[in-house]
Amino acid sequence: MKEKIGAAQMVCLTAFFTCGVLMTGAINKVGHDLWLAAIFAAIIAIPFILIVARLSKLQPEKDLFEIAENALGKLFGKLTNVIFLAYAVLVCAVTLRTMTEFVHVVAMPRTPRIFTAIAIILVCAYAASKSVTVVARSSVMMLAVFILIILVLVSGSKISSFASITPVFDVSVGEMANQTGSLFLYLFPDIFFLLVPLSQLKTKRSVRNVLLFGFGIGFIILFVSIFISLLSLGERTFVEMHFPLFESTSTTAIGGFIQRIEVVGAISELIATFIKLSIVFHVAARGIVRFTKAEAERDLVFPLALLIAAVSVLLFGNTIELRSFVSMSFVFSLVVVVALPVVIWVATEIRHASDVKKSGAGAKVLY
Repeated sequence: MKEKIGAAQMVCLTAFFTCGVLMTGAINKVGHDLWLAAIFAAIIAIPFILIVARLSKLQPEKDLFEIAENALGKLFGKLTNVIFLAYAVLVCAVTLRTMTEFVHVVAMPRTPRIFTAIAIILVCAYAASKSVTVVARSSVMMLAVFILIILVLVSGSKISSFASITPVFDVSVGEMANQTGSLFLYLFPDIFFLLVPLSQLKTKRSVRNVLLFGFGIGFIILFVSIFISLLSLGERTFVEMHFPLFESTSTTAIGGFIQRIEVVGAISELIATFIKLSIVFHVAARGIVRFTKAEAERDLVFPLALLIAAVSVLLFGNTIELRSFVSMSFVFSLVVVVALPVVIWVATEIRHASDVKKSGAGAKVLY
């Protein structure tokens, strides 16, 4: 029997899913208008959040892989699930490598990356072996700590003027559209993975409201982080830095006696990214269990963890290659994040309408 996740826990998971990304300056193509592009990207993400809520309502207690097979049939459903599984492993590898680079740059430059990657992913594997509810329960406390850290950083930020973000919309419509699409695929590439923890959600509240509330909290945190970093560092420094959100904490000072609290910024970013990595890892493990027909998910999590650690280190030679890979994978992300989920949603709606018609029921499934 599946353990259940409460509404508050699902809100926190969704929030971390939204803000749990180590932002790099390399994705900034519109300079000081990055904050505006982030708003547009979030607006684009909202319809997909609603699709996730609708799918969860139409097929309660079904995860992403089960919903895909029910909607597309066994053959096309399994092919789609192979793509989702490969994408989950890829997202895990990219996220893990980004975390590894962050630790390498910030704290342990002489430590081989493979050891850092293994240490991080084994903790995720342990959490996955204990069930996603462990991560869900932990996320409630961690989100409270995370918000407190963000408030401390914001209150201590040195912002002299808003000149570094003006003039507003100082780029062409085409450039802004390109940056918005890139940000959407960079910040929210795995929204549909939320269908896996949603399969264990137990609440009387609207699934749509739960997801939107969590998404709103996460985006506010993300937006404030980007906005404050742009103001603190300036456009040029933000673009040049590997991890500008972390670097902006070096300018933080509270009351003249608390200064250079980079470690606080590092902890906050690692907390958010770790929760997101744990959930995506759980999705990958769930997919492998479905294909291998293993008796228990915990039997495969540690071999999967070592595979992801190896891929994260071997696939990218350095940070430049990682950034290039992320840029080139946007087309693949577009298919997985946009095309396939929409097809699954449409197919599910058609099947549901057909089932209602056959049963003669006129009741509609409401949010």
